[in-house]
Amino acid sequence: MTICIAAIAGRDSVIVSSDRMVTLSLPSTEFEQNMPKTVSIANNCVASTAGNALGLAPIHEEIMKAGRSTETCESIQQIAEMARMAYVNARNAKLEQDILATIGLNLQGFYQANRSLAPEMVANIAQAMQQYNYNVSILIAGVDRLGGHIYRIDNPGRLESYDAIGHCAIGSGDLHSISTFIANDYDPELDTDHVAAMTYEAKRRSEKAQGVGEETDMYIIHNNSTVKLPEDKMDMLKKIYDQKTDQEKESVAKLEEQVRALNMHAGNAEESVTNDGHLQDAVQ
Repeated sequence: MTICIAAIAGRDSVIVSSDRMVTLSLPSTEFEQNMPKTVSIANNCVASTAGNALGLAPIHEEIMKAGRSTETCESIQQIAEMARMAYVNARNAKLEQDILATIGLNLQGFYQANRSLAPEMVANIAQAMQQYNYNVSILIAGVDRLGGHIYRIDNPGRLESYDAIGHCAIGSGDLHSISTFIANDYDPELDTDHVAAMTYEAKRRSEKAQGVGEETDMYIIHNNSTVKLPEDKMDMLKKIYDQKTDQEKESVAKLEEQVRALNMHAGNAEESVTNDGHLQDAVQ
């Protein structure tokens, strides 16, 4: 439950936006926090996380440990692979706690003892481990000498590049975000200002989805720096977006008036459907 968005601009920068909604399970709780969802790994790379907050802490810790080793990442792909391994390690630790600890085993103990366990028991445990969902997704976004990059990590540790598409979103508002980029004819060659406005719109529209918060953080990543947009820039983006939505509402209202003027229910010119499914004129 959240939204994290990344979009490449001009092939040599990446725009990142995220909310601050925190989702906890058992019991199910949602609230907005002061801490942003996006964390800096290096000068030119960030990680954004979506999912159960209890599962995010160990991944954040592992990613930040690796990121402290250098100020600038030479390869965003290498950082993404490191983040994938951190994801797998955190998922395995949680899997051990939720499944194997209940029978007094860990992963190593299960692999060593499976020959002495009943085959049915081994099969059930193996199936539970295979189907275990960590409920966490990660976006790695950055810029190196090859240009802008976006990687997505999902359960059980699947890593995919979104460089060709140019944008990606994770969280409950992902479909709203994706549809926004499609509707606005997004292209990775578009300049930074254009993509920043589009990314902000994608975030705002994603707020219609359950679990997406209204607080918004945005970042612009270059080859050797990451800049968080200040409040005055965010206010300007808000005004631009509000003006656009007001214009859309006015356009829709005008179209509705034009449709009503067509008098669609007039009897002399309307068409009806015959029993065999063909259209025929219903001229009196």
